[in-house]
Amino acid sequence: MEAARLVAILSLLVAAVSLLAAAYLASKLSSVASELDELRKALNEVEESRRQLLEKLNELERVFSTTQQPGVQQAGNAWYPAVSGEVKAIAYILPSKA
Repeated sequence: MEAARLVAILSLLVAAVSLLAAAYLASKLSSVASELDELRKALNEVEESRRQLLEKLNELERVFSTTQQPGVQQAGNAWYPAVSGEVKAIAYILPSKA
């Protein structure tokens, strides 16, 4: 009889610990879900900003490509001064990976 009582007490103890662990994990899951929602919102904001900046860049590229600037030559995505002598700098505009 004593062994059955001990087994019952141990079973209740294991059940209580399991219940506490499940409650802790549920609260952590809720916390992680909230953080994930916040990160998704932040990502959407960043993507919107990126989209706006890309549109502005495309607009500036169109304006630049249609503007005739004396003394400037274009080769691909690089613009450089059309002067004789050494080239001091070349600017490249790289496409995004998105």
